[in-house]
Amino acid sequence: MEDRKSIEICVIIYNVLNVMLFWASIGIIGYMKTRTSPDWRPPPTSIVELDGDNFTSYMEKTPLALVLFYAEYCKHCQQVGIIK
Repeated sequence: MEDRKSIEICVIIYNVLNVMLFWASIGIIGYMKTRTSPDWRPPPTSIVELDGDNFTSYMEKTPLALVLFYAEYCKHCQQVGIIK
């Protein structure tokens, strides 16, 4: 019975975190929209793979960037298909 309660609590926490992440993402989108021109279009090669060697220099010369962090060992990254 105690294990079931622990699982239920974990599910509730997971759901609350998902709702918080959803609202946070809306906030990020709104912020990004206020920081860019409505006429802005991404350059043809808008995806850049960053690593420890080029991250700092790229971020210093780029005024606005949305960065996706992931790790090969991360179960969530594997589940959503970031890592193949």
